[in-house]
Amino acid sequence: MVLECERIKIKDLSELLGRIAINEGLEASKSQLLSIAAKANGDIRAAINDLQTCVDEKVIDVSLLESRDQEETILNALKIIFKTSDVSLSLRALDNVDLDLDECFMFLEENIPHEYGEVRDIASAFRVLARADVFRGRILRRQYWRFLVYQNSFMTAGVSSAKVKVYAGFYQYRRSMRPLRIWQANMRLQKKRSIGEKLARLTRRSVKKTLKTFSLYKPLLINAEKELNLSEEEIIYLRK
Repeated sequence: MVLECERIKIKDLSELLGRIAINEGLEASKSQLLSIAAKANGDIRAAINDLQTCVDEKVIDVSLLESRDQEETILNALKIIFKTSDVSLSLRALDNVDLDLDECFMFLEENIPHEYGEVRDIASAFRVLARADVFRGRILRRQYWRFLVYQNSFMTAGVSSAKVKVYAGFYQYRRSMRPLRIWQANMRLQKKRSIGEKLARLTRRSVKKTLKTFSLYKPLLINAEKELNLSEEEIIYLRK
């Protein structure tokens, strides 16, 4: 049997949030509750999660919320992990994110140092994230997909619980620069290898031995542009 569930009207959703706020002793204006309800787009669970995310010492602050689509965005998930201390809430933070765990991992890795103000909290969060990476490695090497729950737990509740307190203020979360840095490093290594292969052919040595001592030859190779038939990109690489 298919049960069709319509989205909750904003007014009804704001009234529900109002009752929750009263029960929890939260200071919330009608306009704030309407704002949370509107951004939840008719999703009760999303609205309650947003309400809990906005609580700061019993006061509601809706300035940090974003409009949400049917899929939870990674930015909203990061807010839940970083801005709450509720383990059950943070455990579900990545459930509806339309990204794989590797991408979520890099988002967390990039933003932890900017979100957490104390060095001890940063160290604790990265310690937990490292444990998540251990389970990630076991999954990839051994295909033990039952470890996925542990990886997710460390990445969400673990990182969230690593902080001593919830830090006030808001940092504009950004995508990890690691893939770009890896790509740049690969481009540099590719140029190094292409030059090494040309030098190996010219000197009748193995490519492996040539690359091993490449740093010794590099300052001299710029004068062998014609002999090695170097490209413009390779010449620029040697001059750096």
